[in-house]
Amino acid sequence: MSIGNINSNDPLNEERQMALLNKCLNENPKGKIIGKDISVGVFQVGDHQITLQRTTYHVGFLRKPVWLENIS
Repeated sequence: MSIGNINSNDPLNEERQMALLNKCLNENPKGKIIGKDISVGVFQVGDHQITLQRTTYHVGFLRKPVWLENIS
């Protein structure tokens, strides 16, 4: 399972993703972070330079949690 894909149309998306990551790591069956991807983008907007970073965590489980079936 991967957590961290960004949807800019949803301002609460980051909070929900962090809650899901914490649930994956703290509830039974507990998952483990098996990988982490970091993407960095640098954009020029007029005279300003903006740097955006996106981190995607890959979480592995010994067996898939039942509560994970309902999450899209």
